[in-house]
Amino acid sequence: MPTFQRLVAALVVAASVGNASAQGIPVIDVANLLQAVTMDTLQRWAAGSESGAELGRRLQRRTQLVLSGATVVYGWGAADRTN
Repeated sequence: MPTFQRLVAALVVAASVGNASAQGIPVIDVANLLQAVTMDTLQRWAAGSESGAELGRRLQRRTQLVLSGATVVYGWGAADRTN
């Protein structure tokens, strides 16, 4: 596993520790999505003329989007969810 992916996976695991609703999260899947979103955001920012502050805002919004999507898809907090 590449270093960046390991870092993101570790962050996902750390965020889910003690969070009963995040148990069973497919860490590698979420880490892969966050890695792709981060790299795409960095590439687009590097090719443009936006500020570093805007880069931070975009990274935060896109990370929230991925994590919100994982909540819906994987049913974090849905006790009756089996898949």
